[in-house]
Amino acid sequence: MKIFVVVCLLAVFFGASNAAVTRFVCEHGTMKINCGNHKINVLCAEYGRSVPYSTRCAYSTTTPPDTSCIAQTSISKVNQLCDGKSSCSVYASNSVFGDPCVGTYKYLQVTYESYSPTLKDSIIIVQKLKVKFQNTETSNMKIFVVVCLLAVFLGTSNAVVTRYVCEHGTMKINCGNHKINVLCAEYGRSVPYSTRCAYSTTTPPDTSCFAQKSISKVNQLCDGKSSCSVYGSNSVFGDPCVGTYKYLQVTYECVL
Repeated sequence: MKIFVVVCLLAVFFGASNAAVTRFVCEHGTMKINCGNHKINVLCAEYGRSVPYSTRCAYSTTTPPDTSCIAQTSISKVNQLCDGKSSCSVYASNSVFGDPCVGTYKYLQVTYESYSPTLKDSIIIVQKLKVKFQNTETSNMKIFVVVCLLAVFLGTSNAVVTRYVCEHGTMKINCGNHKINVLCAEYGRSVPYSTRCAYSTTTPPDTSCFAQKSISKVNQLCDGKSSCSVYGSNSVFGDPCVGTYKYLQVTYECVL
């Protein structure tokens, strides 16, 4: 039973700490992220606009917004300011990200998770918690076991997954009896050939290359379904950087 308590507490600690969170702030606002004793893992960041004014960050104007507008520097800037830290602040402004669509009122949307300290630190925490259960009555222990198992089940059912497939490949996602919740999708390239999807050429790739309709296309094909297939191709997403060999990267979770 003691071993079970330790393993169970570790599972809860690791499983519950990495639930994905999506937040947004309107242009000229500041997004503050705080993960307490955990660290921030940035999954996706988009500065621009993909929905009408009536849906998010309303703006008084007769001119409709550009809804296929995402700054290429979104993820790199938010990573620089937040990734691996316990807290951070990001100012949603053209001065930080550049202006991907002049005349459109924009917003910053960030999807992130809080991940746990090292395993050594976690074991120390569990050892401290375990002391509380040493003299617990049997009936209370049974209640604890049931609650713990539920927490493990709920905590691990929505683990965040990031996968990629090289250009002309097909990504297959299967969540079994659960549903797919797409958190982020990027068709293009942000790293050199030597890092991902190698390509034989003497011409260096464009590493600030991102198809504007990446997320909308993957959402259309996968979001809310139990399984889906997405072809990583210019025919699906358009060609954001002619001459560069690209890849599709999708971050998702399986939800009940």
